[in-house]
Amino acid sequence: MRSPGATCWPVSPWTWNGRTDACGRRILIPPVISVTDSLFQRGQHYQQFRPTYPDTLFEWLSAQSPASHLAVDVGCGSGQASRGLEPHFQHVIGTDISLRQLQAAPASATSFLATQAHQLPLQIPVWT
Repeated sequence: MRSPGATCWPVSPWTWNGRTDACGRRILIPPVISVTDSLFQRGQHYQQFRPTYPDTLFEWLSAQSPASHLAVDVGCGSGQASRGLEPHFQHVIGTDISLRQLQAAPASATSFLATQAHQLPLQIPVWT
């Protein structure tokens, strides 16, 4: 049933969620797209065309850190910033949700881990 005064728009062929809108049409939901789709799955191209960071950024970051034992680069992509952190920290761990991004990372001293940020299996000390 169409509600009086309702504006009705064309509907896309997505999945029906079992409900209808004010115009009596099925409410459709878009397909689930992983956060690692598109650019994030083209790790080699991302690695090739990603801009670099200035050395002064990593010098500043290391100066802000209370210790130089460990740096964790969450969302590291193919590791550009991780490699920039290496001269300033004893250990660098780069994490990313996209395994293909991590596989595109050039060889370096950084250890890489494919995981979501909220599921990091690390016990990181907190300094006061």
